[in-house]
Amino acid sequence: MILTLQKIPADQCLYKLYSKVQAMPEPDPGFLLYKAKFQADKAAASALSGLIAGLLHKNRMPFDLIVPVPPGKADRPMQPVTEIVRELSERLAVPASFCLSKKTGCRLRRDVESDHEWEKLQDGSFTLSDSTDISGRNILLVDDVIGSGITVRKCAELLIKNGAASVEAVCVIDKRAAD
Repeated sequence: MILTLQKIPADQCLYKLYSKVQAMPEPDPGFLLYKAKFQADKAAASALSGLIAGLLHKNRMPFDLIVPVPPGKADRPMQPVTEIVRELSERLAVPASFCLSKKTGCRLRRDVESDHEWEKLQDGSFTLSDSTDISGRNILLVDDVIGSGITVRKCAELLIKNGAASVEAVCVIDKRAAD
């Protein structure tokens, strides 16, 4: 498995932490994410933040605020993306803001058949807290899994619309890259 930070041409603001199976290194990001998501394993989330921090440092990405994509499933005992962002903020000495939220009653992606329908459902489903000033900030948007890229794009658009200078995103797993 090779871990890299790669810019995705279709979404100029989107980067991904991805794995390509060649030789299995330790730790495996997919396994760590599984443990964080379904076993509420904070050590796994911490290890993921370490992998992301290493790649961000290696690629010298300029940002001054870290923002997580709001979790799709609010009833998890531990939200991996929240834990990853908290740890990443500490590791990199860059502030984190939990300024994005998802309106209640939104459907999960897995319950929607098409990307077109999902995109329509995502319109207006995110809000930005009034107390957070993101004007002129270079934001790193963090998500754990990207399915279609629509959620990340909608969050990035909201941040830009509200004054962010730039938004770049990183994720652990990009399902679009799966063969």
